[in-house]
Amino acid sequence: MWFTGLGLAVFGAVLGMLFQFRPQVILVSALFLQLLAYMLGRLFEVIIPGPGSRLHTGNWFWNFMNPGPFNLKEHVAAQIMANTAATAAQACFVFASDDLFYGITVNPGNAIFTLLASQLIGYGFAGLFRAFLVYPTVMLYPQNLIYVNLFDVLHRSKGEMLQGKRLRFFWLVTLAIFVYEWFPEYIAPLLGSFNIVCLCARNSDWVSYIFGGAEANEGMGLLGFGVDWANITSAPFYTPLSTQISNYVGWAVNYFLLPAIFATNVWHSQNFPFISQNLYDGSIYNQSLILNPDQSLNKTAYEIYGQPWQSGSTVIYNLGINMSIGACIVHIALWYGQDVRLIHAYSQFWCMC
Repeated sequence: MWFTGLGLAVFGAVLGMLFQFRPQVILVSALFLQLLAYMLGRLFEVIIPGPGSRLHTGNWFWNFMNPGPFNLKEHVAAQIMANTAATAAQACFVFASDDLFYGITVNPGNAIFTLLASQLIGYGFAGLFRAFLVYPTVMLYPQNLIYVNLFDVLHRSKGEMLQGKRLRFFWLVTLAIFVYEWFPEYIAPLLGSFNIVCLCARNSDWVSYIFGGAEANEGMGLLGFGVDWANITSAPFYTPLSTQISNYVGWAVNYFLLPAIFATNVWHSQNFPFISQNLYDGSIYNQSLILNPDQSLNKTAYEIYGQPWQSGSTVIYNLGINMSIGACIVHIALWYGQDVRLIHAYSQFWCMC
């Protein structure tokens, strides 16, 4: 377990961090790590001397490496270690920005402890709010159901006929997906995403803005069609309907809001691409010219040098991200305030519900 889990943690952490600095972020799939952990666990179970072997008897090293058959508990532990490490630490972006844009080299000790603190703060909040977020049986996290179901298929009741059929079906689907993905990824990339409206009006910029979406920052992808599961993802299978409706409403609002902002030239949007995450002032914006030696903002230099501009879509995105924090708190207070007070007052009773 330890060898498999730590090895996959290093593997996932390296890939996750490298992919985070690409223009298009690629996430290391937790399902991929889960399957890889299972295959490695079964492989090590066979090739590493186990209980009953002459080398295993009385040898602490082999007993540590292979204490017995690879089981569900070891698989879950290895999956947790690998999946946790595969998510890039957000603090790394702060250190990278300091070095790239401001010439600040962070002390290695400060960087290490900041990384540890930022990564462990989530576990701290989970402990503080476990009476609200962990113990109640009604606190279901749908995105974890796919992993739980896969654990069940791979480990439980293998002798039962139904379980055997599920396992065979799983491996058949896995093989089919492996073969199928060659078509949208390499053989016929058009299958990944295409839009009939764009094909009918290939020279219209507005059609590309609203209906285009095959490439990054091309458009909003309205009425787009694709059969590449790398783009579709598995989220629609486990996301509750209420959450999906909330997403649909947000998309519908943006389908009207972003074109309206661009058409009316709000924030000089027509001077920039319709969708973009870059900053613009006509040239590369030299941030060092508007900063004091202590990296604070020099307002006089800022007024002389001028402000950077963003596309309208980026402004709306940043506004939405900041507003969502307050919206989350208000939503909990309005819809679940009474439940929170009840859990706080009767936390021990609630844990048994």
